[in-house]
Amino acid sequence: MGRRRPVLRFVLLAGALWGLFELFFVACILESKAFRSFLSFNAELAGVVIRTLGHEVRVTGQSMLGSGFAMEVKYGCDGIQPVGLFVAILMAFPATKRAKVAGAVLGSLVLLTVNLVRIITLFFTGIYLRKLFEILHADVWQAIFILTALLLWVVWAWWATGDRTRRVYASP
Repeated sequence: MGRRRPVLRFVLLAGALWGLFELFFVACILESKAFRSFLSFNAELAGVVIRTLGHEVRVTGQSMLGSGFAMEVKYGCDGIQPVGLFVAILMAFPATKRAKVAGAVLGSLVLLTVNLVRIITLFFTGIYLRKLFEILHADVWQAIFILTALLLWVVWAWWATGDRTRRVYASP
């Protein structure tokens, strides 16, 4: 199946890897103390950036409070599942292990940074444009995350196959 139907193989493998990640996430991570600590870390890091920008914010665990607005960094606000999906798709793609590891590390860092920006902008939206909070939270940032992950994967795939593609087209 791999040689005759590479796209089918890629899709099935990516789906299987994503499914395994989801099972592991739900069974081992979702209710763990480590995951709650990760959520708290995201809130605290966002708080540091917000304070650096000159705004008051108090962070307690996963909760952020400032200027009459409070929000909590919860499951779904963590960026872990988009990273898991990105890595699953990346690992299913035919590329070298080195390219996969480089892509997984750099892509994960980019997606987690985008998630931090998401938390910060949602906090400011809650303070200054509260009516737009839910739209930004549920719709706009979801689309931005999906597009960012897709763009990262396309750039990575282009980079990971670049030398091989150049050799194929350069051959007589």
